[in-house]
Amino acid sequence: QSKVQTLTFTFSLINSLVNGASTEDIERIRRFAPSIFYTQDRMVNGRDYNAYPLQDQSIAKLRAINRTFSGDSKYLAWHDPSEYYEDVKIFGDDLALYYSTSVDSVTSAGTQALKMVRDVLQNLLTRVDVYLYHTMVGKASPLREFTANDLGVSDVSSDNTILGEIQKGLVDSSGDFKLFLCYRPLFTFGLARPTSYQWIAFNERDAEVEPSVVDEATFTIIYDRSESLWTIQFKSTQILSYSPTTQFFFNNGQNKVLVDDTLNSALDKLVVLGANIDASNTSIIGNNFELNVIGNTYSSWLPNTGQVDLNTMSVITVDANKDGMPDDMNLPGVVSKTVSKSNSLPTAFPTSFVVPIDHIGVISGLDELNVWINGRRFISTKSADFAT
Repeated sequence: QSKVQTLTFTFSLINSLVNGASTEDIERIRRFAPSIFYTQDRMVNGRDYNAYPLQDQSIAKLRAINRTFSGDSKYLAWHDPSEYYEDVKIFGDDLALYYSTSVDSVTSAGTQALKMVRDVLQNLLTRVDVYLYHTMVGKASPLREFTANDLGVSDVSSDNTILGEIQKGLVDSSGDFKLFLCYRPLFTFGLARPTSYQWIAFNERDAEVEPSVVDEATFTIIYDRSESLWTIQFKSTQILSYSPTTQFFFNNGQNKVLVDDTLNSALDKLVVLGANIDASNTSIIGNNFELNVIGNTYSSWLPNTGQVDLNTMSVITVDANKDGMPDDMNLPGVVSKTVSKSNSLPTAFPTSFVVPIDHIGVISGLDELNVWINGRRFISTKSADFAT
């Protein structure tokens, strides 16, 4: 039992070692151990990314850079781009929401009447601002394309159809002509409510007999025979948001911000908090009101006429029910009164001017009229002083 036994092992490498390193010296341990211990074997924040890889002794020096905001302006207060922890870019308390109704126009040169109607006029029916105009003036919302009855396809000589009246204008008139398109209800005998709606075209002779069609018309078609030019004037309404102290830089353009985890476009939203006082000034709104950002508008005031107005955005309500059109565009409980702004208002500060108030309705004795031009309050008048 006192014999000594000897066991001999022989080892050999199958593959050559390529990752060998000399023993870590005390100075390196003293320098890097605290920061590596801090990482707790995970890489989460910037300090982790600059410390954890140093466990590899072949790395003498390391610097990790967060490139999440590369290319973004350092003058903007960017926050969490992933929107996991923070999805608010700007918070303010001086926003004004209002409707702006205007008359815009498009032109089409050298095209046939049917092509103009199909390619230009009908495309205007799909515009949200045209749809919103009908909603705001209490009209029925039109379909997104003209029906055969609207166009008069079966009989282009029929009265008050779009193609019929255009044909008459081209044949009967040796000069320019103008048509007015109104979206009117059709009634069935014995029923109080309309059974359907139809676009009715009126020529200038009809407008002389029934002058109201000029104001009622959503579209006005003007044909310049000498230039073979079609001009379509149309009424539209936008929901505008304005802040005198905040500039809006939205991301709904071609270079959209992407949500990091899904790579989906992160469309900007404007949220009116439910804690705000409602339009009647009697209670709070109650629920947050979301609006999608369409884009910035252009200034109509000197000296910045034609330039992007960073203090004003065009917005629209969200489509919560997924029917393809925005919901609650009358902003229930948020906006109660509207004023149409005329582009002919002076840019200087006169002693007085007329603001159209045809959409306001009844003005109570507690109301005030405030006009702001370029962020400056111009008028604050009690309703008792309003001229009738």
